[in-house]
Amino acid sequence: MEEVFVRLDKLTAEVEAGNIGTHELWGGADVGVILEPLENPWESFYPEPRWVVSPDALEISWLFFTIYWDVFPGYLNAGNKYEFVGRMANAALRYQAQVDGDEVLEDLLLAVIMEARVMASQMDRYGNIPFLDVALGNTIHDDLVQTRRKN
Repeated sequence: MEEVFVRLDKLTAEVEAGNIGTHELWGGADVGVILEPLENPWESFYPEPRWVVSPDALEISWLFFTIYWDVFPGYLNAGNKYEFVGRMANAALRYQAQVDGDEVLEDLLLAVIMEARVMASQMDRYGNIPFLDVALGNTIHDDLVQTRRKN
């Protein structure tokens, strides 16, 4: 896990230096990163993805791809990937809600990296992140924690 923390430190420094890439839009593990809200309602057998909507969607997608494939190789699997990516999306959404439209790309990316760092700490300490074995309707463990904190 030590190498993950080193990669997260390097990624943080890159973002703080303004070295931010772009990538095709992220879509996977029940999360979609898109430039604009969908015009038509979601119609599918599958539950609606957790959408991160931002004019910086290409940069956010770059970060998701980088964290998923380059920072955490070998640590993500079919069991925890929905929670992992869902928590990255939730971090972006919480940041967006806090700034109420005054989004600063670097700050949003750093919020996602911070959540990745928290998950790395959980993996290091407990061997994995907490996740639901069955996620009905695209619910992840983090959603339940956030709901409980609100009540």
